Amino acid sequence: MNDFNVFKKAASSFHAQLPDFIKNREQEKQIDIELKEIEKNLIRLCNEKGILLDKENNVKKDVERAQSLMNLQEQRKPSFFFFKKLFNTKSFQKWNLEAKEIIGNLKSIQVNLNDLKQQLENNDKKTKMLLNRKNEHKSKMSQLKSFFTSYQKLQNELIQNYDIDTNNIFDIDFYEKDLTNIHLLNPYHSPKIAKLRSDIFLIALQLHRDAILSNAKNVKNNLNAYFEMTAGWVKVDEATSQNLWDTFFLCVPVVSTTLASASRLFPNRNQQQIGWLLIDEAGQATPQSATGLIHRSRRCVIVGDPLQVEPVVTTPEKLVTKLRNEHNVTVNWSPYRASVQQLADRVSLSGTYMNVGNTDEKIWTGFPLRTHRRCDDPMFSIANKIAYNNQMVKDLTTNSEEVFIGNSCWFDLNTDVVSLINKHVVKEEIIFLSHKINELRNSGNDGIIYVISPFKSIASYCTNAFRGDKKISCGTIHTFQGKETDIVFLVLGSDPKSQGARNWASMKPNMLNVALTRAKKRFYVIGNKKLWGSCNYFNTMIKMLD
Repeated sequence: MNDFNVFKKAASSFHAQLPDFIKNREQEKQIDIELKEIEKNLIRLCNEKGILLDKENNVKKDVERAQSLMNLQEQRKPSFFFFKKLFNTKSFQKWNLEAKEIIGNLKSIQVNLNDLKQQLENNDKKTKMLLNRKNEHKSKMSQLKSFFTSYQKLQNELIQNYDIDTNNIFDIDFYEKDLTNIHLLNPYHSPKIAKLRSDIFLIALQLHRDAILSNAKNVKNNLNAYFEMTAGWVKVDEATSQNLWDTFFLCVPVVSTTLASASRLFPNRNQQQIGWLLIDEAGQATPQSATGLIHRSRRCVIVGDPLQVEPVVTTPEKLVTKLRNEHNVTVNWSPYRASVQQLADRVSLSGTYMNVGNTDEKIWTGFPLRTHRRCDDPMFSIANKIAYNNQMVKDLTTNSEEVFIGNSCWFDLNTDVVSLINKHVVKEEIIFLSHKINELRNSGNDGIIYVISPFKSIASYCTNAFRGDKKISCGTIHTFQGKETDIVFLVLGSDPKSQGARNWASMKPNMLNVALTRAKKRFYVIGNKKLWGSCNYFNTMIKMLD
């Protein structure tokens, strides 16, 4: 437990620092750019200062020469200077003109010298300011390097101490990875960490076991009362019922039930009596059927696919519409319009829009699991194209090399005259199916085979035809939602004159998507290509199976 807490703390700290890492990386780049600019300006100012100093020295020499000339001019004053100045004699005028010229020149040189001194002073101020900024940036860079060193050390600890592959480290490089690769990764996961989690689970079970054995008599009495309660032999108040359920959950943490049985299993309607509610295949559950269980639960995990089997509603749609209108309920809550999965997706803050097949329609999905780990090709590729607009990612890199009766394909039974049984059953297709199953058995394969059809009449006929083989399961597409096997036969049938039935089966990609993704290794279609080739989604399958 302590080992996992140490890992959790390290991984959480590393993960939490990623935004700071990204920000600091950008800051480092910006500081580096500014440092280069500062260094460039410092060199420029240094060069300018050298030039200014040279000019200053030259001007100072000019000042000295001008002062020397002025001193010399003082010595050349005419005799009786006061009287000559008083009477403004020619000799005074000449001397005075020369003196004024020397003084004017000296003042001009002095102004130039002062200007150079001011420029040098400004140069020193700018240099000092840039040096201060340089030191500040150097100090900040030192702090950033310290952060990066600490961050890298933490990353190395995760890799070395917990055997995490570098690809599974959620760092800045993770964002650069291709989206397909990202969906194939498991951040912060490794066999070592998986074992730590398993150890914690086993310790938790042991803790439960010890608690049960320490209170064996009370637990046994509660369990006896629980079974009498659930069997309907006794009635208990709500508080006692909750206590009995808590005892049962202590012994059996997970309870499986159907939505239809939930009201009998949990007769009281108290909120939060169930800790976690997990609804699987929520895409085919009507919202109303799950309302009671959701009401009784503290937390819910809704798992499903809105592009597979949709809810089967037995109440007439006109009656549903009438009831909605009478109670002012919007169409979004209609079982004909939405499933539990769709409503859960609708309120999910995190998720993405996914295209439906090759259409412009988009649906909002919360936390889409895009990695597919069941089917070989071409089943995966066909389902990905017709239902998910090629947004899914295939985890299996190679197809099964088993021979079976050949690769997945479409067996085309295109006959002018067919023997119809019970509206949709084409007798020739059933005979051909039986022949292919015998061929498969004769090849040594004795695994479970699914025979699937869009139509209930075909499913029922096949069930009777293969009743003797317990390893052959027959049913409609709805029957096989959530199941899988190596080999699937899809028997299409349908009256050649009844295009409406085929249009119903191909109205959406959902049904064909489910049929395809039941098959792990081989998918064989039996039907009339000409008739079904004009139907949506089936026409795509024909091209990709050939």
